[in-house]
Amino acid sequence: MNKIFSKCSIERDDRFAIITDIIHEADRFYVIKRPYSESANEHINNLVNIYNMSKKIYKDSKDRYISCEKIEDGVSFEYVEGETLETKVDSLILVGEIQKALKLIDDYICWILNFSTSKRFEVSDGFKSVFGDSMDSGNIMCSLIGNIDLIMSNVIINNGYNIIDYEWTFDFDIPTKFIIYRLLYDYIYCNEVRFNTLNKYKLFDKYHISESDQKCFKLMEENFQKYIRGNKKVHSDFEKKLRKNNSFLSDKKVNVLVDCGYGYNNLYDKYDIIQKKDGMILDFNIEDNVRGVILSLDTSDCIVRIDGVNVMCSPDTIVIENKYYILKDNESQLALAFNYGEKKILAYISIVKAEHEFIEALYLKKDIDDKQKSIYDEEVKKLKIQLEKTNNELFGQEIKNKILIEKLAAM
Repeated sequence: MNKIFSKCSIERDDRFAIITDIIHEADRFYVIKRPYSESANEHINNLVNIYNMSKKIYKDSKDRYISCEKIEDGVSFEYVEGETLETKVDSLILVGEIQKALKLIDDYICWILNFSTSKRFEVSDGFKSVFGDSMDSGNIMCSLIGNIDLIMSNVIINNGYNIIDYEWTFDFDIPTKFIIYRLLYDYIYCNEVRFNTLNKYKLFDKYHISESDQKCFKLMEENFQKYIRGNKKVHSDFEKKLRKNNSFLSDKKVNVLVDCGYGYNNLYDKYDIIQKKDGMILDFNIEDNVRGVILSLDTSDCIVRIDGVNVMCSPDTIVIENKYYILKDNESQLALAFNYGEKKILAYISIVKAEHEFIEALYLKKDIDDKQKSIYDEEVKKLKIQLEKTNNELFGQEIKNKILIEKLAAM
């Protein structure tokens, strides 16, 4: 038995703290989830109950929740090969096939609606304990199965929809609109490319999620996050503290976080990162189970240029000409976009430091007069020239060689 991935979700309340392992054994993969302590036994054991319930609901459908069975120290899931719905939609957006991307999203939301029913929704004690009391009772559409985490990264396309993570499924009524709100918010607002591309289509309006609905659902989500973590600190705070006290991470300019289908994990050692004075070459093969790669840059007040791969980042990151990324905070994260089936990532990353006050001014978007704007524009221009020079010095020959090899392969 070879454990190829492990993730500890211990930033949660003890009732929900679990360990997820991906195992490779006898030419097959499978996933094990087990409690971090006895407090999480009920949470883990309930996954089998959720799976059994899903079999009844989807018995006449090719779509399904992946199989789950009880084992001695937790539960075991099958490992499903394929492309996530999130990755599939991303790949269409990156090549400009926007209508096809919207069609995939619409098909998925209609699938969720097909497994919903109009009924009298009652705000139960269970509902209030998780989501608070921001919703009122009334006649609304509710999901036949109370899985609030039907985000697109939890769906693998392989002969239909395969739901790979159904940990947050509840046994009380869940409004279907809330499920749709979560998946749209998770997808559209997590990076600039998606936001800039899809925001104009007003998908919340399309699926009748009003401004008041959004305010209500935002409060529900905040209460849900409090419910998950209990007295524990928010994950991002936990991660920052971990990095601050870890000398191995702090002396590197970049960490590679890899998602094998069950969250991102730090696998820096596994990949070839050639450190340069003001940059690096990231060169590694994509294993079959890798579904996402994030560069976590331990540097602030700088402009980063990345060549060789498409990049996705948060909506508030300033991007110039789709290749210069102005980073303000330590531990800024940039997602590398690659198509399902690709076998290799080769990225050239160059970094130039900038004045803190200059970066702050750009992000704060202060009201500035034409003279100040001219000064800022000139500063950006200088930094871009410096970055181009750095980039050419570091990677000029490597990039030329890469182009030659690609031309040769195309002959």
